[in-house]
Amino acid sequence: MAWSFLNSSLDELNPCAVYNLGTNSVTKITEIAKIVIEEMGLAGVTQISIEGKKYAWLGDQPRVHLSTENINKEGWICRHSSNEAVRAAVRRILGES
Repeated sequence: MAWSFLNSSLDELNPCAVYNLGTNSVTKITEIAKIVIEEMGLAGVTQISIEGKKYAWLGDQPRVHLSTENINKEGWICRHSSNEAVRAAVRRILGES
């Protein structure tokens, strides 16, 4: 596959091109917690408790979702959803895959 961004013209007004490699889906922190609990075999043994304010703590970033539009235009599409990526990461951390 020829990547057109490799041939993009960069100049003083356009000094770089940004390409975020990621998924177009978003996973809420509570869903991440549920996935971790499941993968650790703790379902039914533990529960999620949310404390604090509506937006967690002062300075917390309530949502991070970088645009993958530029890399998608080049034909690159992530093979996994955000939930699938979280599950794979937890399994790797636990040494199970």
